[in-house]
Parts: sequence; C-alpha cells; structure tokens
Amino acid sequence: MDPEQYARFREWETFYVIVGTSSAALIGLQFVVLTLMAERRRISPSIEIASFGTPTLVHFSTVLMVCATLAAPWMNLKGPGIAIAAVGGVGLFYAAAFFFRARALSYRLYVEDWIFYGSLPLLPYAALLIAGVQLRHHEEGTLFVCGGAVLLLTFLGIHNAWDLITYFVTTPLPDDGGGEDNAVP
Repeated sequence: MDPEQYARFREWETFYVIVGTSSAALIGLQFVVLTLMAERRRISPSIEIASFGTPTLVHFSTVLMVCATLAAPWMNLKGPGIAIAAVGGVGLFYAAAFFFRARALSYRLYVEDWIFYGSLPLLPYAALLIAGVQLRHHEEGTLFVCGGAVLLLTFLGIHNAWDLITYFVTTPLPDDGGGEDNAVP
C-alpha cells in the first residue's frame, strides 16, 4: 500500500474503533436484557427470538467484525477487501433469510417489521459486499460506504433491540393455569 493510501486508510481508524466498541457494548447489553427477560418468563418465544433477536446480534457482530477488520494494521488492501466482501455476502444471505423465517411466526408482522427486519438490512450488507470488492482496488469513497453500512447496521440493531424488548415487556404472558404470577420463582 502506498503511503498516501495508507494515510487515508488510517484516517478512519478512530471512527471504526468508536463504532466497533459501541457495537460490542450493545451486544453485551442485549445479552443482559435477554437474560433478564428469560428469568421473567416461563414460556420462551424461541421463534420470535430467532427471528428478531438473533438478527440484531448478527448486525452488531457484523459491525464489530467490519470495524475490527478495518482498524487492523494491513500491509495492503487485498485482505480487508476479501474479508469485507465475505462479511457482506454472508450477511446479505442471512438478512434475506428473514423472509423465510417470517412465515413460521405466529406474530403478525407490521409494515415497520418488514422494513426494519426484512428490507433495510439488505442495504448495508449489499453495500459491504460491493465495498469489499472495490476496497481491493482502493476505489475512492469505499471507506465512506463501509462507514455508512456499519452505522446503518448499528442504528438498525438499536431500533430492533428496542423493538424486541418493548415487545416482550408489553406482551402479556399466556396463562399457564398456575396463577396470576408467571414469573420464574
């Protein structure tokens, strides 16, 4: 990597460190909240967690992976380009799978659900796939595309985590015949 390319690449290091660290903290926070929610409920809505909670963790994990990849001290752009393209391709496939998982839900999806869980996640993953290919050739603006993709995934993750938590908090538990309190003793 020539010195000018290296300097431009390094200018983004702080951005990726901040966004990646935030994503890691949000992963931990979601684990804590889901653990507390599991203790509160006897019945585990596993299909809802698989359809809504797991993709949120995948989004945050993708952000962490992309940020760690782009903050690493690479000697050239081939390695990070391949890694980013692979993450984008796998993420695109995973995000598209939401449409198949949604068929198994007993929960009726609203337009907002289709947008935030189905359609919008396809954009940053496609952007990462394309940016990874372009990064290998160091096309101008590629780091902006990666930055925009990780920010969109972070905001989608925040929205979706909040949505999932408010769903669990506001949805009444089914009566299991054991009385009014369905909390785990």
